[in-house]
Amino acid sequence: MLGAAADPGLPQAADLRVDPGRVGTARLSPDGCRIAITRAAERAGLDVRLTGHSARRGLVTTGRKKGKKPEKLRKQSGHSANSPVLWSYVEDGEMWEDAATEGLGL
Repeated sequence: MLGAAADPGLPQAADLRVDPGRVGTARLSPDGCRIAITRAAERAGLDVRLTGHSARRGLVTTGRKKGKKPEKLRKQSGHSANSPVLWSYVEDGEMWEDAATEGLGL
């Protein structure tokens, strides 16, 4: 992972396209992300439909469950500032926060 001093205008390591035997300099396309996730799921023996969207939603909902700030999650996921989709994911992540049954052993 790149340090805090990394140039925010450059792609981060996780965003880079990877071809057999080399890491590219351009960002991974949405279709490239879908292909990479689908292949990884197949290799893992998963019989589910995973997409780049699955990872994007998972980042926001899981990040929010772990207490990450919505603005940080928005920047990382690439959602627009007032994205209703982003906020629906944030709400999903907060759904069970301080739930009435939390800690009751039910």
